Amino acid sequence: MAYISDWDKRLERHAAFWENEVIDRCLTTILGPCKNANFDYTMMIQPEDQDAALHWYTDAEFVLNRNKHMLDNRTWVGDGIPTVMLSLGPSGQAGYFKDVKHEFTQNTLWFHPTEEREPSLIFEESNFWYQKTLELAQYFVDNTNDEYFVSMADVTGDLDALSLIQGADTLLMDMFTNEAYIEPAMTKMRRVWDKYTEETFNIIKNTNRGGSGIGWLFTWAPGLHAQLQCDISTMISPELFTKYAKPELDHQGSKLEYPLYHLDGMEQIRHLDQILTIENLKAIQWTSVVGQPSALNYIDELKKIQGAGKGLLLNLPDTKELEPLMEQLSSKGLHLVIPASSEDEAESLLKTISKLTHE
Repeated sequence: MAYISDWDKRLERHAAFWENEVIDRCLTTILGPCKNANFDYTMMIQPEDQDAALHWYTDAEFVLNRNKHMLDNRTWVGDGIPTVMLSLGPSGQAGYFKDVKHEFTQNTLWFHPTEEREPSLIFEESNFWYQKTLELAQYFVDNTNDEYFVSMADVTGDLDALSLIQGADTLLMDMFTNEAYIEPAMTKMRRVWDKYTEETFNIIKNTNRGGSGIGWLFTWAPGLHAQLQCDISTMISPELFTKYAKPELDHQGSKLEYPLYHLDGMEQIRHLDQILTIENLKAIQWTSVVGQPSALNYIDELKKIQGAGKGLLLNLPDTKELEPLMEQLSSKGLHLVIPASSEDEAESLLKTISKLTHE
């Protein structure tokens, strides 16, 4: 395998995370440059021109080269796993439905709500974006040369995807005035999610040693793994979460061997008790949203997650948070994603983490 020599040990630590265990230290992914890095940042900037942006997202050779450039120039100190990210935008399944339109702007993807009050949600297997997802997955697998794993795509959050198709304001109003539309619409969304998940996993699993991962979350599990999410839940009450979000999350959790919930922002704390009861849920990824307090302000909630027997994936934007967080949290079932400015700093951080690891 390219980049790393302790491949089996890394996979062992990742597998232990899902069992809420710790081997020798907590699972650690360090993001930073390798020694003698020669990073071309222009490759990472999504162009504003629509044709150029389409090429940036969908030309398989270009996307693979861009991914490999990132892998070539980052540090592999810790437990990071070389993974090529499969991404056509968040909640990408919204684009799998007929007549749904979206456009690229610099580093963003915007969906335009349909003009229909009740979109019919027609899925066609020949849909360009659906076929492109599978095509990219197959191309990455065919060209691995035993150098990297291939991630699942960011196809998640059926309620989020429906909000992109309808428009968030329309969906939120429908929760009160047009309930009869939402349930059958969500059934259609689930069928597409089921189909995508099965077909993509079947393409990538052998390359991933029988497992799967989420590229942007730096995860890997020894079986079928994907993220669950409901970002629109930041705008709804626990009662509406129970009615509209929980059935989707339970369905997806039951289909996955290693489901992880992406908790995006402090507004979702009001749903935490329900999130912890998602069927088969193995872990929660706590996101420190820009402009919101750091994870240190939510120690009680983080302990609650661990106390419920769930793994905890923490993205720490500031290494100053490392020691106080590790002192207050169990290292069992803990995955830390932290930045480093150099490979020397990465080595130093890993030593600190090893020293602070405890049950």
